[in-house]
Amino acid sequence: MSKRYIIGYFIIITLCSVVLSPLLNSGYISDDAVNSLLKGKLLVSRQDLSTYFFQSIKHWMFYNARFYPFAFLSSAFLFINNLLLYKASILAMVLINITLFAYLIRLLTNSDSLSLLSVSLLPLCFQFRLYHDPILSFGWLQELLLIYTVTSLIFLVHYLKTGSKPFFILSVIVYMVSLMTYEIIYVYFLFHLLIIYFYSDKKDIGRVLKVGFPFILSVMVMGGISFFLRWYYPQGYEGTRTSFNAASYVMTLLRQSFAAVPLSYFTVDPHKIFIDKVLLLKGIFSRVSLLLIACYGALFLNIFYRMKHEELFPRRNRIGLIFIFGTLLVFLPGALISLSSKYQKEVIWGVGYIPVYSSYFGLSVVASTSGYWLIEKLVKKHQKLAIILCAIFAMICGAVGTLNFNNNVTTVAKINYSFLYPRTLIEEGMQNGLFRSVHNGAFLIAESDYDLDAVQDGWNLYRWDRPAFYRMHSGITFKDVLSKGKFLKNEFLSKFAVVQHDANTSIEFSDTDNVYFLYYSSQSNSDGSAVLGRIRSFYGNNDSIHRAISGDTTYIYIRSPFCASKEDVSVQGCFIEKKQSEERCKHFVSSSDSLRLINSGMNWKLYSLESTQWIDLKSLRVTLAKINSE
Repeated sequence: MSKRYIIGYFIIITLCSVVLSPLLNSGYISDDAVNSLLKGKLLVSRQDLSTYFFQSIKHWMFYNARFYPFAFLSSAFLFINNLLLYKASILAMVLINITLFAYLIRLLTNSDSLSLLSVSLLPLCFQFRLYHDPILSFGWLQELLLIYTVTSLIFLVHYLKTGSKPFFILSVIVYMVSLMTYEIIYVYFLFHLLIIYFYSDKKDIGRVLKVGFPFILSVMVMGGISFFLRWYYPQGYEGTRTSFNAASYVMTLLRQSFAAVPLSYFTVDPHKIFIDKVLLLKGIFSRVSLLLIACYGALFLNIFYRMKHEELFPRRNRIGLIFIFGTLLVFLPGALISLSSKYQKEVIWGVGYIPVYSSYFGLSVVASTSGYWLIEKLVKKHQKLAIILCAIFAMICGAVGTLNFNNNVTTVAKINYSFLYPRTLIEEGMQNGLFRSVHNGAFLIAESDYDLDAVQDGWNLYRWDRPAFYRMHSGITFKDVLSKGKFLKNEFLSKFAVVQHDANTSIEFSDTDNVYFLYYSSQSNSDGSAVLGRIRSFYGNNDSIHRAISGDTTYIYIRSPFCASKEDVSVQGCFIEKKQSEERCKHFVSSSDSLRLINSGMNWKLYSLESTQWIDLKSLRVTLAKINSE
């Protein structure tokens, strides 16, 4: 491996790191919002890790009709509890994918230049979306699947070149592990058959099937188990319910594959988040753009030099091999997904489900082999023209890469309002003593203004307001945590005297019931407030709380960059006056001099509000300013 190859490789790593860098500023998104609670789930259930995963595998098999017992290996939360380290680990996994993939192409073509070129366009393809995104979320699932696939193919190529049986056995084992990790791998045996065919001297189909039989058998066994489960447990998981409508299938596959095209999300803009496209286009002339253009210029000149001095250009059939390989890699990841009735509805133009991650690599290969074929024609006869083309390609790639970087920045900024800011606020509040007065076995009614459904319909399913979350960060084990859409759980209502008022419910609590109300809100990673107190009555419905009345100490947590220097804090709300059967609200304002400061830090303060009157905790609002009570 030459120095030039190593330099080219590090340029590509730099390009990908720049474009993916907004990842490091994102929160736990989509399934990650729940999966990140693994440590808390184990503490609450008092299970060890092996028991928990055994129960999870049984649940997925018998209630969701899915057989993928090794999926837990893709959970980064087995090893990492820190958000930044988790995001950095995903970036590292992507870079490992690039490394292995480039090595596979080099192994197949014996060409340094084509190996580098095959991964050079990936920074243009890696685009974040307000949807189930394979890089922003889902642990290491898609990255690990690609590692399995590429590693299995690498072992297979070594076997076909050397005849060493251990390589073949390893290839089959790794493929079997991937089959038990995620179902889309069922069709990936075609990659193995393609490579076996390429290395077959007489292109004998019989020999291809003979060598490839262990891979085919593995698919038949795993597929048979999945088919049985879905036949025997037809309720299953919505994503595995199939629709065999040919038109719907083809359109879903096209939309899924189109999502791998650079700037597909930006240009279609299905979620209307790139309203000011002119401003984003101006970003083409930013420092990031200059960096990307310079990197691409150096990379393409490096590749051009390698092509010019390679002793032997790859034979045309090798270019054809990886072109077919890349084409399959564009479409096969969506082949089974497109059968799903769920994703036939959800996958729209510009948006692809998580297997689009592998399609990024396939599209990069298809485009690179086409570019390689064009430049190869010019290297010997028109070298100056080839250099000019390299410069033009560098500028185009730099501009597209910059737009993609801005796409990623904008997407992360948009999604953080729901998934990052409110969660970090309440995490910090718990770590700084907000729950100091709460005891184990209490109920918590948790309300916040974050709405995950605003990101994607149905995503309030991923709310982190659960006993596991609060156990992780406060050390308190709640009997239950009730959040939006589940404020009136039957298990909760059955414990208290309930009075129904049309669409709303009224509940009175005794001194020993230990029911707490929490409200928190944040609009950035440096601001926000939270209110916590034990409540004596509740009035509301399943989706919203109208009143939460307390007669005890109320705790108020404030996060602000001005906390260290600014003392003016005001709390506004309502005292509740009860006259006969009526409740009246009397507005009040408490400034910082009437609040008791319990503790403080660089950018936060924790106060308590003492009152002998009833207070509606739902009405409390915190202001970083002194407000005249008159």
